[in-house]
Amino acid sequence: MHNQLDRQLEAADFHRRALAINAELGNRYVETSCMVNPGLTYTNLRQLDLAGNYLRKAVELSRQIGSREEEARSRCLLADCLRLSGELAEANGLPVDAGIRQRLADPASSA
Repeated sequence: MHNQLDRQLEAADFHRRALAINAELGNRYVETSCMVNPGLTYTNLRQLDLAGNYLRKAVELSRQIGSREEEARSRCLLADCLRLSGELAEANGLPVDAGIRQRLADPASSA
């Protein structure tokens, strides 16, 4: 169990470094994905405030670059994080396009 925690912390560090590199390169689409990854990792570690910060930034950046699918993905993950932290009202207030949510839940449905 302790080794698994160490590996998740290592993954979070890797994701933060990838985010910094892509931000420096100006690759905003990849930067958005790089914000989602530590958000997921911190959600798994139940460091929900930190996870929410990354996921909120991912939502905002994906909106800025016009990536509706990445925005919907980020919103879904943020809603899950908020639910875990007991912030149900905020989680339920996040609008997500139903078609995109379905494709995220079942990637085979878009094939």
